[in-house]
Amino acid sequence: ILDAMKNRRTYASLDKNIQCRYTVNGETMGSTLKQAHVFKFDIAIGHSDTSNPMSKITKVDIVKDSGVVVQTFSPDEPDYSVEWRPTVEDSTSKYFFVRVWNAGGGDAPGADPAKPVAWLAPVWTGR
Repeated sequence: ILDAMKNRRTYASLDKNIQCRYTVNGETMGSTLKQAHVFKFDIAIGHSDTSNPMSKITKVDIVKDSGVVVQTFSPDEPDYSVEWRPTVEDSTSKYFFVRVWNAGGGDAPGADPAKPVAWLAPVWTGR
């Protein structure tokens, strides 16, 4: 855990059983890239509580500077496991991060499926 915190490879979640990871251009979340203009994401989100339909992943966003949504992925059928490999072309952004929604809105009191359930550490573009 300390290594992940030291290397900025953590995420915040309102759901205790969600597992998230992503890379950009082969570099793990929390990394600083070398001023690229094309960013190849490899995003994997999973939920271990496959007995609860409220745990299914419904949406994944890529967000850049100032909270601007760059791309959104909503699976045709919400599922407990989602993989997404988009490419983003951008020459000005300083960072990107990923946020995730699920059908139930997480485990926290007042869970709201209209709000994100997880926010993943950014990848810095080196700008």
